[in-house]
Amino acid sequence: MLNTVKAKTLRSSHIFLYLEQYPIYFYLASVIIYIILYVSFINNINQDYIIWLQPWHGQIQAGGFASLKYDFYNYAPAYMYLIYLATLLPVQAVISIKLLALPIVPVAGYYLAHLSTIIRPRTSKLKWLAFTATLLTPTILLNSAYWGQADVFYGTACLACVVYLIDKQPISAMTAFGVAIAFKAQAIFLAPFIIVMLIKRQLPWRLVVIPPTVWVLSVAPVVFVGKPIEDVILMYLRQADTYHALCMNCTNLWSMFPTIDYGMGVAIGILSALSASGAYVWFMVTHLSIHNRHQIFIAALISVMVVPFFLPKMHDRYFYVAELFSVGLLLFHWQDLLIPLLLQVSTGNVYWQYLLRKGFLYPQFESGILNVIVIGLLIQLFIKIERHKPIVQTPLGEVPRSDSGE
Repeated sequence: MLNTVKAKTLRSSHIFLYLEQYPIYFYLASVIIYIILYVSFINNINQDYIIWLQPWHGQIQAGGFASLKYDFYNYAPAYMYLIYLATLLPVQAVISIKLLALPIVPVAGYYLAHLSTIIRPRTSKLKWLAFTATLLTPTILLNSAYWGQADVFYGTACLACVVYLIDKQPISAMTAFGVAIAFKAQAIFLAPFIIVMLIKRQLPWRLVVIPPTVWVLSVAPVVFVGKPIEDVILMYLRQADTYHALCMNCTNLWSMFPTIDYGMGVAIGILSALSASGAYVWFMVTHLSIHNRHQIFIAALISVMVVPFFLPKMHDRYFYVAELFSVGLLLFHWQDLLIPLLLQVSTGNVYWQYLLRKGFLYPQFESGILNVIVIGLLIQLFIKIERHKPIVQTPLGEVPRSDSGE
């Protein structure tokens, strides 16, 4: 038994030694596996594609870029520009739309790899593990390749924002946050964290003009071709009014209380989300250490978990940013693996139901409970780091050592 363990340890050390010497081959292998998996899903057609994406693609293909002035879509102009580019590709519509996100998932992997270099600059294997884990996380891959959704665009921008903040690049951080807002209103889930960073003086207040400036620049082309300004300004509000249900398969608070009256639930939900966000800001301003990268990253993750958990009218994909961020937890300590796993189980349940139309693997109530547990574990971890600086921080694939790397 002991000899077997020693042999496995030796083989593992040889793999990581090769990784240190020839990193490009490992990155290339990860990308090839990712592309193979991505392409295997690319022909899938689902209800969202049939109801929304295919008609948008067809309208733009028929009318060109100028057709974006008409009111036939409810996604942000930034994404519709990409749909326009997709119409120029000589492939089927479903393939062209899904190809848009193909290079963006590796960009998200790049930012998590960059975060690993901030934490431990001389550990190549950790950088590769961060990159590969991002590409192969099930819901991140399925969201783009199987579902054909646009969440990777704003999710990657939110991730870039946090990484830039940890790396002390406030202008880049606020620019990335602006890009996130330009793609999707759900970037607002990160707003409580941004407010904390402003109050803690990690972001100069003068930089708050950057996100709205980025948004204005992103909508300028459609206004130029004739789209009414009021339509652009009210787009996100109208988007929120598309469906009238407290929970659109989202694994949040309202999945556990499906019988509450819609009007009452919306009022309670908005008030709850505002109260939870206020409590979050107060707690973080009081307890967050600006010198602790681990704590800062967890604070960002808690923000993108808490806001969609309390808000009503959330969709099944609205924990996407949390799923993406949760991969980054592994850069700090391998024992945090439970958190991303629980998120994959809870959100994977609704992915299964929607994409395969075979019913939930288990009731949505349990999915909501799992996310309650995730939030609890994150808060517990945050408090633990505050009270007791870890003696050992062991990311996946790294030998334990005495300093925390923070």
